[in-house]
Amino acid sequence: ATPPCPQTPPSPNLPPPPPFPLPHLPHTPHQNAPLFAAVESDVVGYTRTPIAQLGFDIVSVPFVPLDGENSQAVHIQDIKGTLSQNDSEFRADRLYVSYPGSVDYVVYHYKSQGWTEVGADKPADDLIPPGTAFFIYKMMNTGEISVSGKVLDAPSVEVPVSTGLTLVANPYPTELPINSITGENLNAHSSNIRADKIMVPDYSSAGYITYVLRPEGWVKDGETEPTKDTIDIGKGFFFSRMFSPTKLIFTRPY
Repeated sequence: ATPPCPQTPPSPNLPPPPPFPLPHLPHTPHQNAPLFAAVESDVVGYTRTPIAQLGFDIVSVPFVPLDGENSQAVHIQDIKGTLSQNDSEFRADRLYVSYPGSVDYVVYHYKSQGWTEVGADKPADDLIPPGTAFFIYKMMNTGEISVSGKVLDAPSVEVPVSTGLTLVANPYPTELPINSITGENLNAHSSNIRADKIMVPDYSSAGYITYVLRPEGWVKDGETEPTKDTIDIGKGFFFSRMFSPTKLIFTRPY
């Protein structure tokens, strides 16, 4: 059964329960700078991911920095937007980040000095690689998460996933076809019990849309043909892995 959605903020030392029921919300389109078809590696832009609820939401950062030594991962301090800033960890917005290869969450709250790991004195200096999704917990107001940078120039992105549920994301600043998502030794099966799955948050139904990996491709649960659905810009989803850990491969869609 799906764990209940928390009605009050949890302890900052505990991750939110994955997955959790979602409130019934209207779809809000993303606002993005023109990417000129994103055909060159030096194309730049921005994306603003709307956060239309208080409490938890799943988001990601679909760009990489314009320059610097760490040009393939976004610095956590570059995550901006309509944020509640407070030096009390119980009044500030929070991020719960599950870094690739980890089953635990690192928790940050938005202090006056910027994103700071809970229990630390200095602003965080961490990097969020492409394909990493995270929870944001909005405390006081709705709004948006904004990220700017360079379009990812790698032909593909590999993200490690564990057995069970792993939170991952669309690493590109454009919609990602679900049937472009591949991986190493994924479990494609006619039985839902034995097949790997993708669980995409769906605010129109206050739940999740599940896609099951069949021999013919990713198929929406209850349908028979491979789906043409996409993962939206700046959004994450759960990957449900049935057996041993593996990695997902996101092929650049432009």
